[in-house]
Amino acid sequence: MNQGTLEQRYDIYCSCANDGTGRDTTTGSRTWLKTFDQWLDGIEGDPAPAEELTPEGIQLVIVGAERITAPTEADKQGQLW
Repeated sequence: MNQGTLEQRYDIYCSCANDGTGRDTTTGSRTWLKTFDQWLDGIEGDPAPAEELTPEGIQLVIVGAERITAPTEADKQGQLW
């Protein structure tokens, strides 16, 4: 039984693991799809930014940034800084 070339097998991985946004469903969509070299070497894909569902809608969470959750008079919803 022929399993195909490595390129064909990588294309199958990309087709099956893509969640539609380029994230890898085999990692719970917490990483981007692996590059061919990452896939070939068994290395995890690059981390994808986390998404946070808020009353304002889905927002990207920027690692290292803090959200000020205490409202102020000038900014009633807090801010990212």
